[in-house]
Amino acid sequence: MRKVFIIIALLLQVSLTFAQNGVICRAERVADTDELYKKADNLIGRNTSTVNKTEIYIDIKKVNSEEFIYLHSNYISEGFSHPTKIFYSLDEILRSNLTMQELLQNLVYTRRISWIESEALQNASKNIKYFASEKFLLSEYPKLLNFKTTKNLIVINDRGAKIFNGPRKIKLKKNIKGLDKSSRSELEKHLKHLGFDKKSFEKKLINYASVNGIDSNGFNKLIFRIKSDYEKGVFYSSKGKVFNTKKIKDANGRLIRVFILEPNLYVKFSNKNSIDFIKKRLNSRKYLQEEVEIISLVKDNATNKVLKQNFPQNHTTFDLLSLRNLVKKLKTNKKKSVIVLGHIEGEKFVTSLGNGRSFTIGLEDLKKLGDDLDVNIFPMGCNSGLSQNITGIGNKFNSIDALNRLKPAVEKNSSIMDMLKDLAGNDFKIIIDDIPFQNRGYLEAKLHRENREAGVAVIAGIGITGLVVYALSENEDQDK
Repeated sequence: MRKVFIIIALLLQVSLTFAQNGVICRAERVADTDELYKKADNLIGRNTSTVNKTEIYIDIKKVNSEEFIYLHSNYISEGFSHPTKIFYSLDEILRSNLTMQELLQNLVYTRRISWIESEALQNASKNIKYFASEKFLLSEYPKLLNFKTTKNLIVINDRGAKIFNGPRKIKLKKNIKGLDKSSRSELEKHLKHLGFDKKSFEKKLINYASVNGIDSNGFNKLIFRIKSDYEKGVFYSSKGKVFNTKKIKDANGRLIRVFILEPNLYVKFSNKNSIDFIKKRLNSRKYLQEEVEIISLVKDNATNKVLKQNFPQNHTTFDLLSLRNLVKKLKTNKKKSVIVLGHIEGEKFVTSLGNGRSFTIGLEDLKKLGDDLDVNIFPMGCNSGLSQNITGIGNKFNSIDALNRLKPAVEKNSSIMDMLKDLAGNDFKIIIDDIPFQNRGYLEAKLHRENREAGVAVIAGIGITGLVVYALSENEDQDK
């Protein structure tokens, strides 16, 4: 028969100073444990004399370099007025080879019990609810005391608050402790690549497991999943949404990482902190066909002929192109969405006026005009000078290509996202960049064509560069 551990049954109903090795207290509280008492009192339920309705708070406290276990129950033993507390030296308990079950016997009974009573208590104890501190669970003591986690275990942090999915997090933390330095470093790099880069390694791993619904028994599965997501280029946003990414080369041959919103529609990875908002705004920003006006800065007759055919009621050309005339036209389109079509060199629209003269306006200046005049501006420019060092590119897009692609994209849809999806194609990639959160935000969309080079998707500098501009309501914040 297993030995039964009885320390002492205290009969006093007042606060007690503990003996050298500790006490079993059936008074109101143990002296010098006020902080633990308050935590327990805020957590456990109403008092009971039924074992299967018992709730117990477990914690550790250090006294003069020695660690004591603190058990605070809502169980009132026969003949007493207050629930039982145990505050006892862990060294003394372990020297006696005692287990949590034997501590429980002392918590319930004030006398030595029979083997039959011990078995009955063990069966009833399966329904006991435990509130265990994270400090206790991460120590060696649960194993040494044969304290097994149960479905009724709730983990408590240092502030006395419940930890969501606590038992799973405790197991993960224990597994993390077993990682060698090299494995830990590699996983930390992978997690940062996946979007978990603002917290400690431990919290990153726990957050990743929570997002993916991987339980505490699947640590090896967790490690495999992280490596797999890393290889696939998966990214988890701050909202927990999953985005696929890829690496591409821009027109200057630089390797950049982009989000894949839709086939052929990308967002630069530099927008990782606002990717949720960008996607939401692209989907929610609506437009009406009658609000769209096409302003041509092109002096090419063939282009302007197609413009008149495709947008007979919504277009403007200039006999005399000047900043003054452009501003006058923008003023007449207040609150509308204006697509400005022209030739782009660098960051400016450039139109040859003959006799060595030219009209120029910077994209940023055009955006500022839109802000000042309350106009949503979509600059779209033929950018034909960036492809000289890129191989494997077919016919280049020009302003006529742009207008023929733009017509069905505008007419068929009512949201910016759908319009961009239709505007994009296998040979016409759109990369969205930047969204300052002002009353009027903007998206810079760079449209390029894609080629394959050495196993890496290459974005050619040929094609169309556009700046998508839209207005946010004054009462809209970043995310709701």
